[in-house]
Amino acid sequence: MQGNMNKTKWKIRSGALVLVMALAILSSQCASGYKSKTEAFGAYSGRCSNCSTLVGGGASHCPSCGVEFSNRYVESTEVTLTTKDPQKLASIALSSRNELARCYAVENITDQAVLAKVVRQDKEWTVRMNAAFNITDQAVLLEIVRTDPNDDVRAAAVSKITDQAILIDQARTDLSHQVRAAAVEKITDKGIAATIAWTDANSYVRQKAVAVISDQTVLRAIAQRLEDCGVREAAIAKLSDQACIAAIAKADGFYCARLAAVKMLSDQAALLEIINTAGYSNEASELREAAVAKLTNPAVIVDIARKHFDRDTRIAAIAKVSDQDVLLQIYKDNWDGFVKEAAVDSMTDQAALRAIVQSDVYLKMRLNAIRRLTDAAFLAEIGKNDKDNDAREEAAKNPNLSDQAVLAQLAKMDPDRDVRRVVVNKLTDTALLATIAKTDEDLYVREDAAERLKELRK
Repeated sequence: MQGNMNKTKWKIRSGALVLVMALAILSSQCASGYKSKTEAFGAYSGRCSNCSTLVGGGASHCPSCGVEFSNRYVESTEVTLTTKDPQKLASIALSSRNELARCYAVENITDQAVLAKVVRQDKEWTVRMNAAFNITDQAVLLEIVRTDPNDDVRAAAVSKITDQAILIDQARTDLSHQVRAAAVEKITDKGIAATIAWTDANSYVRQKAVAVISDQTVLRAIAQRLEDCGVREAAIAKLSDQACIAAIAKADGFYCARLAAVKMLSDQAALLEIINTAGYSNEASELREAAVAKLTNPAVIVDIARKHFDRDTRIAAIAKVSDQDVLLQIYKDNWDGFVKEAAVDSMTDQAALRAIVQSDVYLKMRLNAIRRLTDAAFLAEIGKNDKDNDAREEAAKNPNLSDQAVLAQLAKMDPDRDVRRVVVNKLTDTALLATIAKTDEDLYVREDAAERLKELRK
């Protein structure tokens, strides 16, 4: 392995000797039609953490106590096809020792005889599955469904079968839920799909069956009565009857069904009723938030934002308010910091934001306002003169502060390391960066300046 190493570094970390290896093995473009790149990494402690035995690099288990190391050698391989020639692709698919190369090759093969041979003889299920997806020969597909030992391969084959009788049989009787799900997706008989939706033992299969059903009466029955949340949610998502959806949203015994119904509800009166009557639990709060998201009347939304008893519901409504005067009034009238913060987060009025930065006693509120400022001159003023380090740092982070002269001043003069680090990464003056990289009193600022300099010189 050492002959292939490109880089080996020794580091001391917390008194323990750690070997960090980065191994890159590159192969030149293969005449056989693909090229590969393998990267392998391993980090090995000098001593076993369990018994302290000194262990050499590369071991997967301690030779003394047998403990398996969690930082064992690992590798990843990338393969790129370099040919579209059918013969070369067939050769790769049938004889390459590289599993990824075989997978990629069969994805590009249309020759049914080659694909059938791959499916019958390849030992790796991933290769057989990819080949199955490209097979159109119905007899071969049926052979795969009946004989392949892997459910993923069989499901891939089922997804390509066109014979409804075979699909129905597999959907009803196959022991694998993956195969049944793949089969039911292709069934055209809505009645059989409905029976499977009610009776299959697996929730995933039942959900796939619901996706096939279009009869609103059947969907309504499933949405109202079935005790499987996932299946009920799938049925509710296909309902068009707003009265039925509203009934589920208001009073269903399953919370998951109520939430799914609220998300499908457009009846504004029903939504408002849910918001006002849902109760006080965490689940009720989530229902109200989902209902608020569906509201369309600005006056109703503002009323909830101002007056609703539940904080989270008010915050959800505030996020939908665009009237700047209303947002400012909510900010001024509320003692709840979370509600005030939500109002600031929705503000775009620069005068209001400036006033908050200048007068609010809470730092978090000021920082939120600074993030939403677009006035470069005011941002520069904050960066130069604000007494709070966090406020100056937030102003420096704001993308609207881009004046290089202002940034240069902050990089040279600001007393706070974090502010200077932010500013350094926005500078374009290479001479100044070179000076900072050499002379700044803080190691992290110097390192950031050096890295920024490298970026600009690329």
